[in-house]
Amino acid sequence: MYQGHSFLAIIPARSGSKGLPDKNIKPLCGKPLLAWSIQAALDSKYIDEIVVSTDSNIYADIAKSYGANVPFLRPDYLSSDTTTTFEVLEHCIDYYKKELNKEFDYVVLLEPTSPLRERGDVDKAIEILHNHKKAQSIVGICATEGSNPAFLVYLHNDFIRPYENTDFSPLRRQDIKPVYFF
Repeated sequence: MYQGHSFLAIIPARSGSKGLPDKNIKPLCGKPLLAWSIQAALDSKYIDEIVVSTDSNIYADIAKSYGANVPFLRPDYLSSDTTTTFEVLEHCIDYYKKELNKEFDYVVLLEPTSPLRERGDVDKAIEILHNHKKAQSIVGICATEGSNPAFLVYLHNDFIRPYENTDFSPLRRQDIKPVYFF
């Protein structure tokens, strides 16, 4: 809870990765990858509840052992290679509302494939978002040299703007053309 607002951390952890099988539970410095996102949420002063959305009982057991809730297994239709993160978030929010009769003011997406958060990053982002007069969401970004232009953004008056994807439609890395540098 932060200034009267509630926060649900959602950690999406599908088991069917083709590029790196079981990537979300691969060990990184002694812990499964998804455990780092759970720990970031546990370290937050403001996160009210932590949920892992997964399609795997094995992943669910690991998530629970690190302190996350797993009140459902994600249905097959939301566990495919073409499922978007937005669809997973929408399903989780709807589940909490309809099945658990719980609603939150904000959702904090903590992807397992971004484990290198420093302690306090989540709370700092929540504070920045909440105290900004116009922003409705916040996302962590970093300088990059080798990313695909379809995912690049620039800062303009405290907001991110698409660099190339001018309609800013959701993209999956599997759906874009690869780029190369020399």
